[in-house]
Amino acid sequence: MREQVQVAVAAARAEQGAGGLLVARHPLVLRSAYVEATGAEPPFTTCHQRCMDTVDYQWFTPFGCPAAAAGGHDGGDGGAGPERPAAAGGGGGVLRVLRALQVPAPALFTHGMPCRNWASDHVSLCVDYALRLR
Repeated sequence: MREQVQVAVAAARAEQGAGGLLVARHPLVLRSAYVEATGAEPPFTTCHQRCMDTVDYQWFTPFGCPAAAAGGHDGGDGGAGPERPAAAGGGGGVLRVLRALQVPAPALFTHGMPCRNWASDHVSLCVDYALRLR
C-alpha cells in the first residue's frame, strides 16, 4: 500500500501546476449545485473571528449517474436540465438541481458563529435534486 501511495505522489508531482502546487485529476464531471440553482456560490458558509468565507460546497455529477442505472428515484417534474446520452456518461439518468436553501444574512452574525441563535460555525447547505431515469 505504501508503494502505491508513493507512486501516486510521484505521478502528481510530475504534473505540478504553477507555483509548484500539486494537481489532482479525476474523470468526474463535477458542478456546483449552488451555482446551478442560484448562479453563484453562497457569500459565506462560515463566519468567525478569523474569516467570513465560503469553505463548504455541494458538488454533483449531472449525467451518467450510477444510481440511475441501478433504478433510483425520479424527481418526477419533467423539467429541462443538462443532458448527455447515458452511454457517454456510463449511467442511465440525469441529475438536476431543483433549488438550494439560501444562507442567512451575514448581518445576523455580528459576533461570528457559533452564537446564541446559531449552534454551529457553518451554515447548512441544502439542495433538492431530481433524478430522471432513462
